[in-house]
Amino acid sequence: MTILGISGGTRNGNNDAICKEALRGAREQGAEISFIRLLDLELRHCTGCGACMRSLNLGQGGGCILKDDFNWLREQILQADGVLFSIPVFEKGAAGVFHTLLD
Repeated sequence: MTILGISGGTRNGNNDAICKEALRGAREQGAEISFIRLLDLELRHCTGCGACMRSLNLGQGGGCILKDDFNWLREQILQADGVLFSIPVFEKGAAGVFHTLLD
């Protein structure tokens, strides 16, 4: 079993610590673990161009035309058996980097 931890917090901040602690517990239970910090990746904002939907409708996979680290991250997520997100909450909502990932 592979567990992927994704932190949206600052380097070595509380979100990193919480995520790494949870991953340690998963490793103790026999899981292979990996850790990714969203702020270390280049994730561009969705422009709403619709190219992904046109590609999906044509059976071409639905990939985004923006060239950034999202495709690599998507593969990491799809290969994992479980994904753990540790995202800071500011003003009653998740950090912007998490919204960028979701878009």
